[in-house]
Amino acid sequence: MSLPKALLEQQFGKIDRPALSYNDVVEGYLAVLATGVAARGGFVPQMPENLSKELFISSFVKHHQVLADFLNDWSEAELDEYCIKHPVLKNLTIREFYYFMHYHILHHRKAILRYK
Repeated sequence: MSLPKALLEQQFGKIDRPALSYNDVVEGYLAVLATGVAARGGFVPQMPENLSKELFISSFVKHHQVLADFLNDWSEAELDEYCIKHPVLKNLTIREFYYFMHYHILHHRKAILRYK
């Protein structure tokens, strides 16, 4: 999200389809998960051993605030024009990628609560 917009456009182009709603993104993600796709390589989260709850929460808040702050650099129109590539969902607009991130956090929260 921090790359210059011109570089994003050069690398991924602009979106050439109607925008997806939040529910469209979630349904697409769930459909991909249903095929058995799982994170691999650099997308598998690495957690330090013995990470305290306080440090974990602090790190989570800091990293997600950085992502939220990136939105200040995008107009409403640009959120639906520019795209980036998701490893399994392919090209998503910036807005759609934020939809995905929102859902993905909730997805992991549900998993955490199951093991609580």
